Amino acid sequence: MNNPFHLSTVVAVVALCLPAAHLFGQKQDVDFATSTFVKHFESKQAASATLTIGHSSGPPYTWRFCDGSPCSLSGVGAVTRAIGGPSTGVTIAFTNSGATLTVVNAVEGDYPFTLGCTPSGMGEIIRNYRLIVRPALRMIFVLDRSGSMECAPSASAASWPGCIISTGHRWDALKTGVKNFVDKFQTENENALANDSMSVVYFSGATVAPAGSFGSLMTITDFNAGITSNMSSPPAQNASDPVLGRDGTSIGAGVLEAINSRLGGVENNSFREVIVVFTDGEENRAPNVVTTGSTREIQAADGTVLKNLNASNLDDIEIYTVGVGTIPAFTTLLQELAGGASGYFTTTAGNEIDFLGEISGNAFNEIFNKFSPQHIKFERQAITAANTLAFNCNKNVSRLFFEAHFNRPISRSLTKYEIYHNGVKLLLDTSKFLFTPFLVTYTMNFQDLPEYTSEGAWEFKMLIEQGSYDPEDIYHAGPLSVKLYATADDHEIDMVTKVGNSPVVAGSKAPISLTLSHQGKPIKNAVVKARIIKPSVDVSDLLARAQVTGALPDDPELGTCAGRTLAWLQANNPGALDSLKIYYGDTLTLPHKGDGKYEAIYGDWAVSGVHKVIFSVVAEDAAYGKLERMKDQTVNVRIAPVLFKQKERTYNKDGRVSYLGLRPQYESEGRTYFVGPGYGYAFSVKGAGVEKVTVNDECGGKYGLSVQAEGDPKVKVYLLDEEIYRGKLSRFDKPYIKHKWGISAHAGITSPLGKLDSLYVNGGFYAEIDAAYQLTSNFSLEGRGGYYGFDQNFYVLGATLYAKGQFPLSSSGLSMSLAAGGGIYKPKNTDSSGGYSLRLALHWAATSRLDLSLEGGYFNLPTPDYQFLTAGLGLRYRL
Repeated sequence: MNNPFHLSTVVAVVALCLPAAHLFGQKQDVDFATSTFVKHFESKQAASATLTIGHSSGPPYTWRFCDGSPCSLSGVGAVTRAIGGPSTGVTIAFTNSGATLTVVNAVEGDYPFTLGCTPSGMGEIIRNYRLIVRPALRMIFVLDRSGSMECAPSASAASWPGCIISTGHRWDALKTGVKNFVDKFQTENENALANDSMSVVYFSGATVAPAGSFGSLMTITDFNAGITSNMSSPPAQNASDPVLGRDGTSIGAGVLEAINSRLGGVENNSFREVIVVFTDGEENRAPNVVTTGSTREIQAADGTVLKNLNASNLDDIEIYTVGVGTIPAFTTLLQELAGGASGYFTTTAGNEIDFLGEISGNAFNEIFNKFSPQHIKFERQAITAANTLAFNCNKNVSRLFFEAHFNRPISRSLTKYEIYHNGVKLLLDTSKFLFTPFLVTYTMNFQDLPEYTSEGAWEFKMLIEQGSYDPEDIYHAGPLSVKLYATADDHEIDMVTKVGNSPVVAGSKAPISLTLSHQGKPIKNAVVKARIIKPSVDVSDLLARAQVTGALPDDPELGTCAGRTLAWLQANNPGALDSLKIYYGDTLTLPHKGDGKYEAIYGDWAVSGVHKVIFSVVAEDAAYGKLERMKDQTVNVRIAPVLFKQKERTYNKDGRVSYLGLRPQYESEGRTYFVGPGYGYAFSVKGAGVEKVTVNDECGGKYGLSVQAEGDPKVKVYLLDEEIYRGKLSRFDKPYIKHKWGISAHAGITSPLGKLDSLYVNGGFYAEIDAAYQLTSNFSLEGRGGYYGFDQNFYVLGATLYAKGQFPLSSSGLSMSLAAGGGIYKPKNTDSSGGYSLRLALHWAATSRLDLSLEGGYFNLPTPDYQFLTAGLGLRYRL
């Protein structure tokens, strides 16, 4: 093949130079159907790496160059230019015989630039470059190898032993997902660095398994070559038995092993260090992950802190979590382990077809977002004789990934695959296929296929040919289905999605946004939609209200009270779980707000738990062609602020140990929900003199907190990051006002009465501020100062002390108050005198701390015989 525009890579190490030529296509295919060449370099490396760029016809060359994206080309002579700034460590030197790019001691970052090369007697060839300078990657997969991973999700807990099968269970599907994940990122492609490395940790209960050579960091090639067989070996705790562990789940043990044994116990800023946690179970064995207040720790059974994940020397270790299950306590733990709302976590309802997509698709795209992998389209379909995924692809995509994920293991001989581009069937290299029982993938690399271009209409077809289902399919009820994916490795289109500016809580409003650009230039003409898939019930509330008779199943693989209650209902009252199968959907069109940002506000997050937001994008422009994108984002809706009801709280003491009992609830959209079981990890008690705290999940949404302390100290009790009680331990069961102080502002109009009306016919406006102290849940004292204006520049200044009673009208936050008080008032040009006031108001609680009110008042100043009315609005904030 004649390649007119070539690039050579030279890495200088000591005195040895090893050239690795990378030749590009004919003039019409000079960019291999993509105008952007992408190359990764390791940051802060003293040994220089160079790219020499020229043309196969030989010099002399005329060059044009510009730095950034987008940028305008201008001619250059024999000169050296810095890229990205004067001190980045990235430079390019031009001569008439070639252009040499040098990367040495480079600063981490993204360095786009454009070259125009005109060989003698030929036309100009223009090419975009994107250099990504980054630390080498250290990635550890922390994988749940407990017994529940061996059970097909459709099998009931009552038939748990029946799930022990040689193939076709969740662990096999996870092997497929990890293999596909690593296949997308190998040392053979331009995204990898020589020092990138991977390792694996398996955990169940108190057992972690380094598993031989996989206990140390390995090159990606070596890791990929052995991970499948390594995951197929018997667990260490069952060396003579192929089944997985039956000792519960300790997520903390796996994460602790990854940090201490693989990463040396502290961060190393010379590397990008990433931990990917996969689990399908609630933790019920120590070491435990504990996230409450500002705490994110791994603790021993006695509460000893084994690792503070918020410590400054661990700040740069990234934790990504992928879970199977929708119990809110479980999903909230995964979100907090990943760093809260700013981190990446995702979870599925429990079927293999979904969690395959999460770990090898969504998680891959998030972790390696510097490479810009993005789903073009995905669709779940019931398997027929022919299943098709049709989509449009834009220009200059580097690679296309075609994937078929199955909900059950399927024979390789059962299906064949076809790919069509603009109606023409492509001749596929079958060696590029990855076949597994749960997943099939095919990759097209346009850098190596100059005869193809990414732009155009595509079809990915799966055809049923022959073969049969594997015998273990009997454990999977229901029809066979497939989820087809098309994914672009695109370095020109950037897409960022976001749901909420902080953790989304039940009953709140949250912005849903997507930001889109092409080569750094905002895309302003896209049609962007977001479909919100939400549960019909709060799973935790359902479990808290469940009418359980008899003992819950005692199986370590069922997790906490939440998982055990769910298993009891599956076995004894499956009809009670029918509502878990019902999901609602809303679709929003996100309008363009400027600079490529599309956003809308959504306010129907009714209950806590797992919600999905599926973004879709369609756009078209001559610069990039027809563009389609989809993204599936998990949103964990947190419980709303806790209702601290006295009847749900108890207090007892035995010696130095105080026992605090509670059954917390929250309100959303006029309904009260129990927080429910499974949140044992999320409680903490802090205060001087507190020696030890033990949390007991008593099921039914009830919790017992045993606090060992000297005397009766003042404490703070937290649930997640919310302070739910502050005071002495002994007053835990007494009436409690969380927000005792409040401030407010009021404004409106005045209307004179009687004598004042005859002197000043027209009213004016008034403004007030006040401070309030809540005595009980219904009664408060308020001190209010105000200015009350009338016509002819007449006014009254006043200071009033009120006693106020406030009573609920409905469960939707409406209440009414009546206040009476007296004070001192100073009319203009008149001495101060005493007076009294009555007020009536209608309140709406916008949040647990913010009230809006519509109010009216009556004022009487007996000595000057002045009376007037007020009507206005108020805004109160509880401190």
